[in-house]
Amino acid sequence: MWHTELGRYGGDKINILAAGGDYGWPDYGYGRNNDSSPLGNPYTRGLEQSLLVWIPGITPSGLLIYTGDRFPTWRGNLFVGSVVRGRVNGETGIERVVFNDQMWEVRRETFLTELKQRIRDVRQGPDGLIYLLTEEVDGAVLRIEPVE
Repeated sequence: MWHTELGRYGGDKINILAAGGDYGWPDYGYGRNNDSSPLGNPYTRGLEQSLLVWIPGITPSGLLIYTGDRFPTWRGNLFVGSVVRGRVNGETGIERVVFNDQMWEVRRETFLTELKQRIRDVRQGPDGLIYLLTEEVDGAVLRIEPVE
């Protein structure tokens, strides 16, 4: 089971949950407390380590492992929506993470930053396309299609 975790002040992360695992929330992490004091060391003995970390934070929303056929080079990639990056209003987008066969991160890409809309969710449709939900006064459901 995959899990997005919003850090206190940065240090947002992706965990792969294991039964009985301790992932450190709320005392240990990669960001800071809301008063900017440091959190406890995330490498403390007994804590499960995260698969991915974002510093500054992205305020993750939605999570998708792409399995469709419309974007064959994206198969197996992780997509996460971003509500706000580094607590800067209007800094949002979609995070795409590429893994190798051992599930080690090999590349990250942020796209659709020009929308300046809080991405609230990201999903794969039955048609193999990717759909986004934005949270704004003029929010929308958006469809990502391959360029022909």
